[in-house]
Amino acid sequence: MPSEKKVQFYSDGLRLAGVLFLPEDPGPHPGVVLCHGFTGIKEFILPEYACRFAAAGYAALTFDYRGFGESEGPRWRLIPWEQVTDIRQSSQVRALEVTVHSVQKMIKQEFFGHLERTKQRYKRIVIDSMTALKMFSMQGQDSRILIQSFLRFLSELEATSLIVSEHLDRRTLETEFFLSRGEIRLHKWLDGSMIRRAVSIEKFRGSPFDDRMRPVSITSKGMIVQLEAVAQSQAGSPGVQPRESLLEARIIDEVSNLIEAIMRGIDEAHRLQIPVRDIEVSLSRAMLHFQRRHYQKALKVALACDSELKQRIGTVPPPPPVTVPPRPPEVMR
Repeated sequence: MPSEKKVQFYSDGLRLAGVLFLPEDPGPHPGVVLCHGFTGIKEFILPEYACRFAAAGYAALTFDYRGFGESEGPRWRLIPWEQVTDIRQSSQVRALEVTVHSVQKMIKQEFFGHLERTKQRYKRIVIDSMTALKMFSMQGQDSRILIQSFLRFLSELEATSLIVSEHLDRRTLETEFFLSRGEIRLHKWLDGSMIRRAVSIEKFRGSPFDDRMRPVSITSKGMIVQLEAVAQSQAGSPGVQPRESLLEARIIDEVSNLIEAIMRGIDEAHRLQIPVRDIEVSLSRAMLHFQRRHYQKALKVALACDSELKQRIGTVPPPPPVTVPPRPPEVMR
């Protein structure tokens, strides 16, 4: 049976609580970090996955983000980039940090280990997702070279590779889309008050294909594609149109709401006579990124402004209570 060990590490001075699931045999072991979704805690769902990983020979770590579960920090405050920092800043996790190289190493070990045990190759490999790898491990690096090397490695395995990726910038053709043999696009858009889904084949080299969008429904048995119907949006319907990213639309709304909240906070800081000139300059930079449609950069800068502004306003001592002088006694005549 896999063993469990409670661990703790620190991120931005806050103590974070975690549980490390270890295989029975002595290490060293390849590792995997199981990161929960928004508002989740380490005791929910993740232990079952961690036990499966440990039984397969992996060291699996689950932990609570700052402000959640047993970890320190402001309760229930959800800032995605702070959660990314939580993953990166711990000494335990840093050795297991998800990068293109670590994913490639893990696939190589599992692929050839399976081949040695069963004398059979894996037929399919799913990478979910290339977008997450970019956001976590390719900031400030030439992602094109890393992705080209990674795709070359996958092709040498002689297995069908399915890569999940998101078009974050419609003006740029990402490397994985350019080098792939085929592209299946999943669409999701708002049609009035309805969320509609569809699937289409954007390209498939060496074979004819139908590029029309087909409606898709998600059921308990999986995705059902309606091959006899063609997906269409109502004319003049508000919201995101087909082929536009719903994720991008949500980021636009999030950045807009965040900028408005920061501006209200700056007004409050002026009322309290708190210096926030540097935050105003950073907010101008975020608004410039937003106008240029660099939504990820705008969100990152705006989140930093919001965090710093809340910290400054929160550290201001409350004003002294207003004392009302006692009323003089009335003189009876």
